[in-house]
Amino acid sequence: MDMYNLIKSMPDMIKKALDIKVPQIKEYNNLTVFGMGGSGFTGDIIKLLLKDKYFVYTYKDYNYPCILPEGLKIFVSYSGNTEETLSHIINKESIAIGSGGKLEQYFDRNRYIKIPSGLPPRAAIAYLSVPLLKMLGYPEINIKSISNKLIDIDDSIEKRAKNLAKKIGEKLIIVYADSYLTYPVVYRWETQLNENAKVLAHTRYMSEMNHNEIMVFENPTDYLKDAVVFFLHTPLEHKRTKKRFDVMKKIIKNIEIIDIYPVLNEDAAYFELIMLGDMLSYFIAKERNINPIPVKLIESLKEKIK
Repeated sequence: MDMYNLIKSMPDMIKKALDIKVPQIKEYNNLTVFGMGGSGFTGDIIKLLLKDKYFVYTYKDYNYPCILPEGLKIFVSYSGNTEETLSHIINKESIAIGSGGKLEQYFDRNRYIKIPSGLPPRAAIAYLSVPLLKMLGYPEINIKSISNKLIDIDDSIEKRAKNLAKKIGEKLIIVYADSYLTYPVVYRWETQLNENAKVLAHTRYMSEMNHNEIMVFENPTDYLKDAVVFFLHTPLEHKRTKKRFDVMKKIIKNIEIIDIYPVLNEDAAYFELIMLGDMLSYFIAKERNINPIPVKLIESLKEKIK
């Protein structure tokens, strides 16, 4: 399946992922999620959607932290062979999810969630996140609702992404989230643009950037003048953040600014924005005659460090 159809299949994958068997777990207050790349984004989704139920700590590196909160450890690796994730394996109070590989060998069947193989990890986000959300108590009815809502608007998401890609052209892409909590959504935009379109993108969030990065717009260099800035708005946007966005539009001069508002509300809005960013990365790749599937440098690096 090509990247276009993988992205279009996200709502269907969300539904199918609900049928994956998951273990029963005891009650926890804290979660630590280990994962890299597309697999690591799973922890970010859990952190966003279950923010009112758990403290979620995501870890994306080697060097196991000396102090971790007590609670459940979740190891996420789609391939099952992610070096950094495997370096942290603990069997006590831990669960893993993936499509096989070495990770599966560390866990018995009752603590390993097996998902379909054969996808690029970044396209498997539904299979990686939905079973864990279900296991952690996120209502299944809400997951089904998100899938149905995405199906209803998937054509409009595609049209919107295609129009944005044409507008962007060869410009540098800068994306600002409306909060620290929603920053993973724009970081997903960044990484999808990196892997699918093979372009550099820059992302930050309000209002942190108002305390530092804002200064680059005082005297923007040539590369900034050939940029496009996105403001991503979500249901979590604080009223003071809206004011900050309004003021930033007056500060950022001679650079195109595009506001992105979701059509959907509540948690479905985050999946809509994720799907929009994924589709945007596909159409930018298409505009630049780039195949979005291969990630040759990533695979080459893995071989060279063996």
